[in-house]
Amino acid sequence: MTDHVLTIQRVLSDGAIAKSITCRSGRIAVLRGNAPEKLYEYELALRGQHEDPSAFRISFDGAQYKPSDHLFLGFEPLRFKSDATVTNVLIDCGLNPEEVKTILLSHGFSQLAGTPVSQLSPNEAHCLALLRASHQPY
Repeated sequence: MTDHVLTIQRVLSDGAIAKSITCRSGRIAVLRGNAPEKLYEYELALRGQHEDPSAFRISFDGAQYKPSDHLFLGFEPLRFKSDATVTNVLIDCGLNPEEVKTILLSHGFSQLAGTPVSQLSPNEAHCLALLRASHQPY
C-alpha cells in the first residue's frame, strides 16, 4: 500500500500554527475534542466550507488538499439506496459478484449478502460503508 499523508493545520490570525494533525493511510484517525463546535470547524475545513479558509492549512501528500477528491465517513448519517442489498451496494462501487462474496466472507458478513441495507444495524451499516469506501477506485 502506498503511504499517503493528510496534514491538517489550525492557523492563528497571526499565521502561527496552533495545532497540527497528521493522518496516515492504513490507519484510523479520530478527531475528538471537548467542544463539538470545534470539531465541526474541522469538518467544515475538510469539506472546503469553512467561513474563514485561512484558518486551516490542509495538504494531501504535500499538495493542496481538494475535498472533491475524497470520501467522507462519520460526519453524517449513512445513505444507501433504500431498496439496495448489501451485495448491490458493493457491486455498485465496481466489484463483481464473486469479489463481493469473497470480501463478505473474509470480513464475516457473508450471512448479510442478501440483506436490505434498511435492515442493517447501525454497526453493520458503518462496516458496509467502510467496505464500500475501501474498494472505491479513488
